[in-house]
Amino acid sequence: MDTSSHTILGLFAQLGLGEEQADVDQFVDAHGGLPSTVQLTEASCFNDSQKAFLSQEWSNDSEWAVAIDELNALLR
Repeated sequence: MDTSSHTILGLFAQLGLGEEQADVDQFVDAHGGLPSTVQLTEASCFNDSQKAFLSQEWSNDSEWAVAIDELNALLR
């Protein structure tokens, strides 16, 4: 049973990217400016496992979809 928080911070923790707002800020600073032609699920800043998670959860419109959309917006 998934009991994690489905926020941007929870998503970062799920992806193994950190659990603090500073982790989100650093990631966005480092990887922001993602071209509109590149789907989030294909961005080079994610490993294959992270890409698979993002793709599956977003396409299934899971509870993570809102946080994934927020991450997508932050990286644009």
